[in-house]
Amino acid sequence: MMDVQPDNHGNIKTEPIVTTSIFISNLVVPGLGLCLNKQILRGLIFEFVWMLVLGLLVWGMAFYKLHPVKAVIIAAISYCVIQLDLLFQYTKRKDARLSLLTYLAGLLFFIVSLDAMLAFGFKPNLGLSLVTDMGEFPALFPGDIVLYRKTKKKIPAIGRLFVIRPAKNTSIQRLVGKTDDIIEVNGPQLKVNGQVWKQKDMGIAKASVLKLPASIQAFQETVPDTQKHHLVFFSSTVEQAKLRKKVASGMFFLADNRSTDNVKDSRIIGPLPQKAIIGRPLLVILSLSATGGVNFRRSGIRVGE
Repeated sequence: MMDVQPDNHGNIKTEPIVTTSIFISNLVVPGLGLCLNKQILRGLIFEFVWMLVLGLLVWGMAFYKLHPVKAVIIAAISYCVIQLDLLFQYTKRKDARLSLLTYLAGLLFFIVSLDAMLAFGFKPNLGLSLVTDMGEFPALFPGDIVLYRKTKKKIPAIGRLFVIRPAKNTSIQRLVGKTDDIIEVNGPQLKVNGQVWKQKDMGIAKASVLKLPASIQAFQETVPDTQKHHLVFFSSTVEQAKLRKKVASGMFFLADNRSTDNVKDSRIIGPLPQKAIIGRPLLVILSLSATGGVNFRRSGIRVGE
């Protein structure tokens, strides 16, 4: 007579401690718990998908003006979808052993592969610049970490912001003139070759975050021939000498904070060679405060044209 055993598939016993550890691991890093449960390939796939989603969201904010709130919503939805996979995983007593060695082996393989890509010429097209001066205040604060795209254009566009490296440190300033151009600066007002860059008074721009200037005046400035707008700032309490200069050679940069007398733009250090331009600013990643803290509220702020 054949001995038939009852089907106990629906009553599989689980190990509570192991199940909890896997669940928490997946909450921290999607796919980590699967790797710890000896599902290395599946776990690494989920980790790769999660990192790919985050990378695409950062790329969308940087290049396609994806709103940070929408990016957070997409990230949250993607995270929840990935975590739903855990609900369909059975953690059986006989195969619920944590295999940390196999997980570390997979992680080591991933790191070696990434290092190999970097070693054989893979170079990202993005960079980070730390704001150290008041040239773009209050649009940018000292301590802001700005994501920028490395520029490859031979002829930079007049009127746009660029990340430049005049010396050891980088700075963010606006290109307003080139070789043989005549630059005239009178307070916030700007003329290039006799042509006025029209300005519209936008009122007082309060700058209470850093508690430095109480307020400064904001103007919407229009770049001639392109009709692109950007904001410039000026404080009548800061002494500002008039300037009229012909650019002998190179490129003339101005800080958008026209009232700042200690920013090292071309009013002070003169025109710069084209090789000083290293990229176009995109957005603020985060901001470091003077007291050593981190201001995450500034994360995702786009840097204007």
